Amino acid sequence: MDFNVTFNNVVVRLIFSELTIDFIDKVNQYLKSLETVFSSWAERQRNTLRTMRAIGVMVTVLNFEFLIVDILEE
Repeated sequence: MDFNVTFNNVVVRLIFSELTIDFIDKVNQYLKSLETVFSSWAERQRNTLRTMRAIGVMVTVLNFEFLIVDILEE
């Protein structure tokens, strides 16, 4: 998926520009970017994040690579 390559390239450029990007901000932006095309998928992932926070599981368990693989299977 070209979107994933472009998204990752932008993130890398921001990091090389010495900007700090929190994991959750990266995930939220990824979901926000995809929600117009894959609205049900994005909402399902957000619900997973909310559930994990509610039960006290660190959200870093749901890693960014998982999201990329999951959307490619969609």
